[in-house]
Amino acid sequence: MPPLGSGWRQPNRPTGRSSGRCASSNNARVQWPNCVSASSATHSPPAAINTALDRLRDLDLLDDAAFSRSWIENRRAFRPRGSLALRDELRRKGVARDLIDAALAEADGDDPDAAAEEEMTRALDLARRALPRYANAPDRATFQRRMGGYLQRKGFSLATIRPILQELWQPTHDDDDPDSEPVL
Repeated sequence: MPPLGSGWRQPNRPTGRSSGRCASSNNARVQWPNCVSASSATHSPPAAINTALDRLRDLDLLDDAAFSRSWIENRRAFRPRGSLALRDELRRKGVARDLIDAALAEADGDDPDAAAEEEMTRALDLARRALPRYANAPDRATFQRRMGGYLQRKGFSLATIRPILQELWQPTHDDDDPDSEPVL
């Protein structure tokens, strides 16, 4: 085996520095999945992986908090989701719960009423885009089950969904009692 520092390495076996190269873009990355994928895909020794992760953290290329903030911002702009879905997505990516809570609190701002209003607006926009698929429901219960289920799958809470179902049912079906309660 050649001496250390000669630049030689075994074929198909990246060094600790190159095992993190996939995460060296300008985007923030989450720490845990990179560690797992680096160790299982390359069979690098744990010391090399830890060295690479430390280097990426030092360069601010591996930051769970920044990743959480950018993920929430991106999802809210391009693929509207409720806070529940965003929390679940980040949890599945291995971000710690306290970082998720902090990122959502930062994205929502200081005023909880304004945050709830923004969430309601996002849910209403999403529901209006999906309305043609669900407007032909034969009765109110079917409409609420289908549209409510759609909005729940997108991560919105029942407190957000109920007024939207009431609002969207009225213009499409005039023959029902407007004071009746949602089935959900």
